[in-house]
Amino acid sequence: MSRRNTLILTGIVTLGAFFLLYRLGDLSLSVDEFVNVQIERGTWPEILADLRRGEDLHPPLSHAVMSAWFRLVGESEWSARLPWSLVSILSIVLVYRLGATLLDERAGLVAAALTATAPTFVLYSRFDKYYALTMALFLAAALAGTRLWRRPAFGPGAWYAAALAALLYTDYLAPASLVLGQGLLLVFLSRDRRRQWRRILGFLAAWGVAGLLYVPWLGVLASQARTLGGLREADLSAGLVGIALKVGYLGYSLLLGETLFPWRIPAIVGIIGGLAAGGLGIHALRRRASEIGGTGLGILMALLVPGVVASALLTTWVFSSVPFIAFANHVLFALPVTAIILAAGPTGGSYRAWSWAAIGLLLVGRSAALGNYFGGVEFHNPIYAVPMREIVTEVSAHLQPGDVIMADPDTGFAYYCASGRRPAPIFPTTAPEPALMYLETASPARAWLVSFGRDRTRDAVPPDVQRWLDQHYRVGEVRGYVEQDATYSALKERLFDRPNYRYKLLVVRYDRPT
Repeated sequence: MSRRNTLILTGIVTLGAFFLLYRLGDLSLSVDEFVNVQIERGTWPEILADLRRGEDLHPPLSHAVMSAWFRLVGESEWSARLPWSLVSILSIVLVYRLGATLLDERAGLVAAALTATAPTFVLYSRFDKYYALTMALFLAAALAGTRLWRRPAFGPGAWYAAALAALLYTDYLAPASLVLGQGLLLVFLSRDRRRQWRRILGFLAAWGVAGLLYVPWLGVLASQARTLGGLREADLSAGLVGIALKVGYLGYSLLLGETLFPWRIPAIVGIIGGLAAGGLGIHALRRRASEIGGTGLGILMALLVPGVVASALLTTWVFSSVPFIAFANHVLFALPVTAIILAAGPTGGSYRAWSWAAIGLLLVGRSAALGNYFGGVEFHNPIYAVPMREIVTEVSAHLQPGDVIMADPDTGFAYYCASGRRPAPIFPTTAPEPALMYLETASPARAWLVSFGRDRTRDAVPPDVQRWLDQHYRVGEVRGYVEQDATYSALKERLFDRPNYRYKLLVVRYDRPT
């Protein structure tokens, strides 16, 4: 690597680090984050017990890392997100290495820059979730697999097996996608017959070693599988329409992120640029032979397509409670592959000037999306923008002796109350019987209801609770937080043929009539 390219890569990594670390602790923990934090507070046996019960439906590696981290530095929004931001900085370097390996150094640099500036990358890398670790390990395993392809030998095979095993203990979909894609490469893209059997044996041996290392987890995996279910099917989740929406939304998310609505002018400009850059990148890849035994396009498609298709199918028919708008985070590992495809055009195609122009248009949209993210506006999934920490402080200041609170556990209200003095009895709305019993026996003068707006997967408030409150109390005050975009709300109402919720979170105070 030349000194010039080293300086360029350093600049790209520095820019990415700024996006990943800037105001890292400002936003309150979202639903998945505080669930993870509560799991990661525990000891290793407690974490295993939580995962076995289905408190989280993922492998344990990210939880184990965070459990050790919390014991070292303590628990806060900042500390919960910092390790994954640092891992994502490493991912920018790994994207460069993969792009340089599959194409050339210039393509690697452009791909790294496109990854560092991707709003979806910034959004999900700043989460206490497995997303960032999955992407880093996917890149590491893809790099190791590429080297094993080039030189079937013990050393590359050992590195590949280790990376794949770590990936297996981080996510379920990414390693399955990687193995399937690389299996397709072995079958269809291997031209060197002398190395063919060595490659096959090398990959089979690495898969076997990783599989043996994974055997201890199979019992927990079976327990998690038994906990699935309970939620209703999400709107537009099932069927061919659902699949099309998920794949289409994924494409939009990889290009422009989830903090810019597609009808905004910067988004339209970015979509045009992204589609043009993608088309020119594919054209360039079809004309460029890869050094690893097949076309660059074929290799990248084998890394990209299986995960996307598998995830779309799984969330349509197995995990049908996952709406299409919550799809992209599960396949974040597809983003670097997309970045490499985009990078192929300006670095090796016949239409380099046009490719650079297209990427410039894409960056216009991304700039607006990043501005929205750091400004806390236009989140497609508004759950990420709910300032629950501040809401708890505000509600607590207005509580009176004898008040009772009923809160959807997903809101995190009880989580943030637990970090300080509990201001009043708090009951989960998802298990309404204790709350109703308390209301009937204690007859409090005021009851506070904290709930999320819902898109079908479950009732915002259990019908029994809502009916009892309506019969015995009157609404005293309503506070709404994170108002939905008017155009977005109107589209949903027309599409679903029913009223849409206005605010993502509602705090309603009920007063007992005197």
